[in-house]
Amino acid sequence: MFRVPPPTIVSIETNLACNCNCIMCPRTPVLKTRRNRVMPQDMVIKILDEIQEWKPKIQWGWINEPLADPKLFGAIAYARSLGLKGWINTNGGLLDDDNIPKLINSGLTQVNFSIDSMDPETYEKSRVGLKFRPTIEKIMKFINENNRCGHPVSTMASHIVIPGHNDNEMEYFRKFWSPIVDNIQQPLYRSRGADWDKEFISETPTARYCYFIENEMNITTDGDVPLCACDAICATPEANIKDGVYNAWNTPARAETIDRIRRLGLINLGFCREHGRRN
Repeated sequence: MFRVPPPTIVSIETNLACNCNCIMCPRTPVLKTRRNRVMPQDMVIKILDEIQEWKPKIQWGWINEPLADPKLFGAIAYARSLGLKGWINTNGGLLDDDNIPKLINSGLTQVNFSIDSMDPETYEKSRVGLKFRPTIEKIMKFINENNRCGHPVSTMASHIVIPGHNDNEMEYFRKFWSPIVDNIQQPLYRSRGADWDKEFISETPTARYCYFIENEMNITTDGDVPLCACDAICATPEANIKDGVYNAWNTPARAETIDRIRRLGLINLGFCREHGRRN
C-alpha cells in the first residue's frame, strides 16, 4: 500500500470551550467522548515540532471556539517561530478590545468569521447563545481596525448552507459581505452528528476523491486522529499522535480507504453513506 503524503492542513483542537451551541455543530456529543477538555501544552508543542518540516497550514481549532483558549496566542507565536502559518474560524462573539489587536498582530494569515445568516432571527436560532447585532458589531470592529493597521490579516465571511434553515440567503449573504471582506465561503452542509442532522435528508455521495481524507488532519484534545473530518465525535479514533504525528496520519486504514475511494467511489464507504457528504 502506498505512503500517504503529509496533510496540507492540520487542525489542532486546543480546547473544547465555546460560547454558543450551534445547531450544525456536534459539540454536545463530542463533550461526551473526549477525555481532555484542554489539550496538554506538551502535546501542542509536540505537534508543532513534528509538523514543521511539512509546512502545512494550521487551523487553530476544530470543535471549539479558538478565542476561548487563553493560551491560543502563545501557541500561534511558537508556530510562527517554526515558520508555520495558520488561521482561525471564529464566531466573533469573544472579540474585544484586548484580543482584537492580539489577533491582528498574531501573524495569522486569515480570520474566518462564521456567520451563516444576516437575518437576526435565523442567526440566533442557528448560533444559540449569541446575539446577532452585538456579534456583527464586534466583527465589524475587527475588520475596521484591521484595515486601519494596514490589513495584515485576510478576512473571510462563512455561510454554511443549512438545508431548510438558511439556504434561501446565499445571494444576499454574498452581496452584503463582498465589499467588506476578502473572501466568502459558502460550504454545503456536512452531517457530523449535530442536532440539525435529524432534519437533514442527505444525498448518497458518488465521487472518487475525498479532500478531507487526503488533505486535512484533525487532532483532538486527546491527541486522537479520526480518519475523516466528518467524524468529529471520534468515538473510535483511527490513531493517536503519541507514537508520532505522521504515523497517526499515514495509517494502513487511510491508505486502503484512499485506494478504495479512487477505485469504487465514496458510495462504497458505509461512513460516507451514513453521513451524506456532498463531494
